[in-house]
Amino acid sequence: MDVALVHDYLTQRGGAERVVLAMISAFPTAPVYTSLYEPKTTYPGFRKANVRPLRINRIGLLRRNHRLAFPLLAPAFSSLLIDAEVVVCSTSGWAHGVHTNGRTVVYCHAPARWLYQPERYLGNGDGRLLPRAALATLGPSLRSWDRRAARRADRPHQRLRRQPLARRRDRHGGRGSRTPAGRTRSPESRHGAEGAGLSGEERRRRDSNPRERLVPL
Repeated sequence: MDVALVHDYLTQRGGAERVVLAMISAFPTAPVYTSLYEPKTTYPGFRKANVRPLRINRIGLLRRNHRLAFPLLAPAFSSLLIDAEVVVCSTSGWAHGVHTNGRTVVYCHAPARWLYQPERYLGNGDGRLLPRAALATLGPSLRSWDRRAARRADRPHQRLRRQPLARRRDRHGGRGSRTPAGRTRSPESRHGAEGAGLSGEERRRRDSNPRERLVPL
């Protein structure tokens, strides 16, 4: 099976990057598309992978501070067409915006904080005035872009370790998660598994809208 991987940016060391390394271990021949790649500041394991950064990676300032690339990331990923049977997108905001010729699986680590919790993401301070102004201007259009990109996925899968943030995204019209690729359940077993750990309000929302079934892991 022809598989390609996509990740937001490889410029730091964190849990999301470790997930990508696990994906590479599962699909060692798969190319890894990403907006920015800085080998010095992320895990050395990526040096053995077939990492294919986008054009904006040529700007060194962005590799050193990926937040400065905020206005460029949506159009950069939207302009990327990947020709593969299956494309697995590891994302918390951008990678799911790619276009594909095959099936698309989205692994969403968490909804984009800069879109759905900008006050927590940016914090306080005079140095945040410009980013806050950019979010205020671009936020509505980026949330609309995020929803359109999420709907293109054949298999969206969202980790709900941060459930309040997931609920915040729901209020903005975001799409909930579904069962991971390759897993099937009967209606009875699916109902029981999906209901575990959900509040009464979440169960009512899930039952009234099948598109917002949440799968806690």
